[in-house]
Amino acid sequence: MNKKVIAISSGDPAGIGPEVTIKALKYLIDSHKFDYSNFIVVGNKKILYQVNEKHSLYDKLDKLNIVAVETAGIEKIIQGEVSRYSGRASYQYIKTAADLIKTKAANALVTAPISKDALRTAGIDYCGHTEILQALGGAKKVEMAFYGNYFNLFLITRHMALSEALKILDAEVIYKAIVNSAVFMRQLFPKSRAIDIVAPGLNPHASENGLFGDEEERIITPAVIKARKYLRCHKQFDCIDIIGPVPADTAFYRAHKSPRKTLLLSYYHDQGLAPFKMLHFETGVNVTLGLPFIRTSPDHGTAFAIAASGTASPVSMINAIKLAFKLKPIELI
Repeated sequence: MNKKVIAISSGDPAGIGPEVTIKALKYLIDSHKFDYSNFIVVGNKKILYQVNEKHSLYDKLDKLNIVAVETAGIEKIIQGEVSRYSGRASYQYIKTAADLIKTKAANALVTAPISKDALRTAGIDYCGHTEILQALGGAKKVEMAFYGNYFNLFLITRHMALSEALKILDAEVIYKAIVNSAVFMRQLFPKSRAIDIVAPGLNPHASENGLFGDEEERIITPAVIKARKYLRCHKQFDCIDIIGPVPADTAFYRAHKSPRKTLLLSYYHDQGLAPFKMLHFETGVNVTLGLPFIRTSPDHGTAFAIAASGTASPVSMINAIKLAFKLKPIELI
């Protein structure tokens, strides 16, 4: 039995977070690879029990270790609706779960989905989980990566306007992203002898030799060359190849079909997450790199449209919890 303890924040109480949390834990405990001592659930106890009873999910919920968090206005929350009450509650669940790690009551954190609209309505000035946890964990730098069955992903920029993302990109930023991606892939696949890190083009057809822009020649290619030199000097990166720049419109398809373990860089949010979520919407895992502890989450959102239906798939949450047991914190360059 794995001795690691995972803290799970149950997400926005108006969304599917409580449901997928309970479903995932039932699946994992019933597999007999984990037991109740492996998990601490953080959330509103009444809501968790109501969701469990309404959808007849689990007859042993009283055996779960639940850290109850009470917040004002919880009785005013309506399933499937954005509110300041659910935003404030979800933030307090995250904060409490992070405190469990600081006090060493838990070793890693898995977060159920929250609503950025609800956070904003509650007056909480963060873009999402990644930024909240960076502040709570005191991390100088964090990055967002994704684990999937078909390929993996590293976001070089996250939640910002495309015009702002393009201003950030330079050879040094891309170089560091490649190296950090290599560390992530080696930890995901410690025994693999065939790993690719793909740098797609930023422009159509990877600029086609300067026909549609010069970023490929000016910043991407120098970053790839520098990263290749770095990886060759470090034995742990043996058998990790860096490919690119290659046209983005075929890079994701080739990664999907490749027999090798593959990670693609994404220069802006939707470049990578659109194809990733098309293939992994109910299975992928979001990983925050750079924190002093492991944090994973499902790669989907609160799904307010089905929040009261009991039909939410727990697969992504199951995968997020499993991955939290496997990974160790990654120090970024």
